[in-house]
Amino acid sequence: MTPTSAKGLHRFTPDSVKSLPSPPVYLLQIPTRTLRHIYDRELISAGVTHYGIMGLYARAREVVAKLDIDNRADILAIIDRLTTQAMPDGDARDTDVAQLVSDQMDWRGIDMMVRKVDPQMRQMVADNRFYMNMAPVIATRVFVAGWENRAAVFKRGADDLMEEVLVEGISDDELNELWTEIMSIMRPKAADVKNSELPPPLPPDPATSPAEKPPQTAARGRSVKTATPATQS
Repeated sequence: MTPTSAKGLHRFTPDSVKSLPSPPVYLLQIPTRTLRHIYDRELISAGVTHYGIMGLYARAREVVAKLDIDNRADILAIIDRLTTQAMPDGDARDTDVAQLVSDQMDWRGIDMMVRKVDPQMRQMVADNRFYMNMAPVIATRVFVAGWENRAAVFKRGADDLMEEVLVEGISDDELNELWTEIMSIMRPKAADVKNSELPPPLPPDPATSPAEKPPQTAARGRSVKTATPATQS
């Protein structure tokens, strides 16, 4: 079902459903200032907090700086390089790709080490994960104004957003693609999306879940020891 008028709406079909005989078409409202404020309000109302990867880097650096471990300087250097690379004004042409991949692999172990000793880091990671789960749902409810080729009838609730029950009929892949498309319209500059929850993905490790990666041996014949320290200074 489409809205009364589809004028001024952005038509979007997620890649994950394009192979269907009659793939759904979502009608997205252009993110006006009012809609952006509504989106922010719904995020706050849901208790969503997003620190981004920059927040995690900053907290990890603060914790590691106080740890009594032999390779503290090496770990701080890794965090500093990752922080510099993730800055919005960073120049991709100056990026040492091999070094970046190595640092990202080391970050997995650093992240886990810091989580083990720091409750605040654990809470920040949990909040980031909650944001990544909730933001696509909230964005879909706020910005989707209708659809085509879906059996369910599009309806708005008392809050003038898409009825929450309708979101249950949309797959996770579609929700994530809808969110990405909405954010690309709202924040088109690449620099604006560099502060995401995680660094660029590395090849998945089938033996572990994405949330709990073990410390990994870095490239270039070196490794970063990330065992939980016995004492803190």
